[in-house]
Amino acid sequence: MLIRGLHSRAGLDRLRDPLWLPILCAVTAYLGWQAAAMVASRPVLVPRRALAVGTRLSPALVQVVRWDGGLPSQPLHVPEGTLRVAAVAGLPLLANEVGRGTAGKPQKHNPLVALPASALLSAPPVAPGTLVSLYAAASGTLPQLICPTAMVAPGSTQQSILLDVPTASLAAVVDAISAGRLIVVGDPH
Repeated sequence: MLIRGLHSRAGLDRLRDPLWLPILCAVTAYLGWQAAAMVASRPVLVPRRALAVGTRLSPALVQVVRWDGGLPSQPLHVPEGTLRVAAVAGLPLLANEVGRGTAGKPQKHNPLVALPASALLSAPPVAPGTLVSLYAAASGTLPQLICPTAMVAPGSTQQSILLDVPTASLAAVVDAISAGRLIVVGDPH
């Protein structure tokens, strides 16, 4: 009996040790953070590789990933339809970027690039048909003109602006958007 009493007293002495409390708090905080990340993220479809305008979507071209960030409009839930804009590998496909109609031969036109409307700092909203110039900004330097003649395309919404970008400027525009350094300047007339 005396031995059993000593073991339980040693266990109680360990509970009084101040070192276990910070460890328990850290483990609890980490588990809470992981649980919050799982709740805040949602599954979205992303292309496995870069896809061109007019590509017919299929399950083989996309994969499902968990996305933590916000999206400018509703994500695409089913890989069906034809892309109205070029899609970058690993970025979520949005429902307004995909056309459901597949009839007819695809028309040749410039690629469309989707830009969150919240990224525009203009007073008046830009309407389809508005001509814009696109600049790339870099810290400590003057903005560089990367596309002198882009146009706001039909299909733009309050959440997402579709820009009709010449193919020659497409890579520079996508790089500027992904770096968060794109400046859109509208024609004042």
